[in-house]
Amino acid sequence: MAACFGPSAYIDYNIELSKIWQKGTVVEYQESFEELSNMVPGWPTNSLIGAFVGGLKEEIRIEVQSMRSLNLQDCFVIARMVEEKHRRYQVLGRGPNVVRPQGVAATSSEASPARATMGKPASRPIVRRLTPK
Repeated sequence: MAACFGPSAYIDYNIELSKIWQKGTVVEYQESFEELSNMVPGWPTNSLIGAFVGGLKEEIRIEVQSMRSLNLQDCFVIARMVEEKHRRYQVLGRGPNVVRPQGVAATSSEASPARATMGKPASRPIVRRLTPK
């Protein structure tokens, strides 16, 4: 509708852009964000980056923030890559979003390193004998 008649006089797109949140995929969020950001000329690049990153889902936002991107296009690409990484971890059954049945322990690679070495000498590996002495 905005393409036919232009921006609405009743909607403050600055407010809408500052309140946008990711609800679906990064691509869907990016499309909505770009549509709104095109309605608000004059926003500095740093403000657009902050608004985009701030609206991402937490597990994606944390990694995108750590990259310290200097332009919005890089933020879009990084966010899509992080989302894909999380999706693949879920498919493989690894990562923070994996739900385990009750009583199933984490694999040794997921156990905390501090707990794995607690009370054991570091230089001596654990050996399990298969035959009696």
